[in-house]
Amino acid sequence: MTSNKSGNFIAENGAKVALDDISQLVDIISGSVLGSEIGTRIEVLATDDVRLALRMTREFLERGYTSPGKAVQIFREQGRYLLPRHEAFRAILLGTELTYSESTSTIANPFDSNLAVTQMQLLRLYVLNVIVSYASDPAFRQIDGSVITEKLRMIGVGDSFTHRVLVDLCNKRFLFTVNHGEPTASSSFIPSRLGGYIAKELISNFTFIECMLYDTYIADAKTWGKLRDLSGKIESERDVIKRITMRVSRAKSFIIKWKTYFSALF
Repeated sequence: MTSNKSGNFIAENGAKVALDDISQLVDIISGSVLGSEIGTRIEVLATDDVRLALRMTREFLERGYTSPGKAVQIFREQGRYLLPRHEAFRAILLGTELTYSESTSTIANPFDSNLAVTQMQLLRLYVLNVIVSYASDPAFRQIDGSVITEKLRMIGVGDSFTHRVLVDLCNKRFLFTVNHGEPTASSSFIPSRLGGYIAKELISNFTFIECMLYDTYIADAKTWGKLRDLSGKIESERDVIKRITMRVSRAKSFIIKWKTYFSALF
């Protein structure tokens, strides 16, 4: 359909780039999405929702790469080009925003339960992690809400908090009820593919962590101060290597703090 048809686009530096054959762009996009890590992530994050997968793909194509001119040039020289995976993933997480916010993103933040109680901040992640761990057993079929409620009572979590978290996890597509009805204490739950992917893969992914820290409440003043100072230095730093080093340090500070807090709390 696009072979031998001309077109143009505006590059990241404002220059107008003319193409004699716009099928080159189609080849770049299809080669980067179909059968690639990007395509697999879109499939997992959309949890079999075709409309959501198309939305993620559109947002990735619109905002997932900042140098299309360079991509076309390399494709012409080498005959193939794969769009950067981390840029695509970031575009999927951010949606139309410049920074991550759970209210506008298609993917929820597992590091903040939004319960307005500091001690319960990681309850969403804790419940998800436990259910995913149970599901790793070949004999697993489902876990009852009554069992979850009873076990959480033993560590001081009230039923109202448990209910809100279970509803949240289902609404955010991390869990499903077996009967696909409204989640209650009498429902039975199974983790979604997305929930398992988050618990086992994404909570240690650099791009994921870096996005999540922008919309996570940090109660510890020392950690908050360190993250704020590092963010200021990153914004003002022009050396690419130094920026990456500081970004890694910021992500480590964030995740180490939560790892310590998670272990102490539960």
